[in-house]
This record gives sequence, structure tokens and C-alpha cells, in this order.
Amino acid sequence: MPRKFGESEELKLPKTSPGTGIPEGAEQGGEKGTGKTGLPSRHQETERLPFLSQNDIDELARKGMPKKQPGDDSVTLDTDEFKFMSYNRWLKIKIESMLKYPDLAAVSGYQGTLYIKFDINKDGTLGGLEILQSSGYKILDDEALRSIRASAPFQPLPDDWKIDRYSIRAAVIFYLGAGYVR
Repeated sequence: MPRKFGESEELKLPKTSPGTGIPEGAEQGGEKGTGKTGLPSRHQETERLPFLSQNDIDELARKGMPKKQPGDDSVTLDTDEFKFMSYNRWLKIKIESMLKYPDLAAVSGYQGTLYIKFDINKDGTLGGLEILQSSGYKILDDEALRSIRASAPFQPLPDDWKIDRYSIRAAVIFYLGAGYVR
């Protein structure tokens, strides 16, 4: 039976609460250099994710990643292996641009993390695609699979990699109306 998100000790979401709607440090009167709204510009402050920091999301993704099976040559999407970093960054952006939090899931309050594995063939076509661990909600799992299929074709694999198939393990996180791929 699939595990519901948050049932495992290691995957509990941090307790968070919504802020006041005004980023920390921003004044309501329109401080000098902040623009008409009184909110800091993108040049002054990096964009914040609602309720979870970028580090929180990355940590959630790493904690529950299923272990590699013997003979598995897959790489995690957030690998620090230099030759894959640029390609993976582009890949993450492409998949996240297709990922949509399903309206019904958002209204129902469904949140979860699922772990997937997919292959990119030498020519950039999508090879295998499988769920390693479900989020516990079919609607979220289906959306993650749909977004990867919709992202294909991908960039062809670089010749200097000397591989015919690039296998990737990734976490897809659905949290408070947003989706992230790690």
C-alpha cells in the first residue's frame, strides 16, 4: 500500500505559517529604492518560495530518495557530478515549466512527494519512465508523469558523455499549490 506523505518520520514537512504578505524587511510606505509597492525588487532580494525555503525543498527531496538497486546506473537530478550539472539544470527548468499543481488536488489539500526514474535516449527522446515511490495520491503521481512526457523531446545527450541512455532519479514535490522537481 502506498505511503501517504508525512507518515514517515524522515519526510515530515516543517511546520510553517503564512506570513503577512509583505516580505521580511519591506516597509509599507514605499521605501527609497523599493519601487512603487514598497516591496524589494528582484535585484535587491532573491525570490522566496511560499512557506518553504529552497533548502527545505532540496532537503525533503534528498531524504526520501529510494536507494539505488544493484546495477542501477541512474543519477539524481541534483547530482554534483560536474559533467551532468548544466544538462540537469536545463532539464529541471524544462520539466518544472510543464508541471502544474492539479486544481482538484489543491482544493482537496493533497500534498506529497513522489520519486521517479526516467531515461533519456541519446537522441533526446524519452525512454523508460517509472514511479519508484508514490506520493500516495494518484492525481499527483499522474501529473508528475504527464509533465515529464510533455517535456520530451529533450536535448540530445552530449557526444563526450559516450552513453546511449541517461537514467535520472528525481523527486517531484507538490506542496501548497506548487510543484518542484529535484
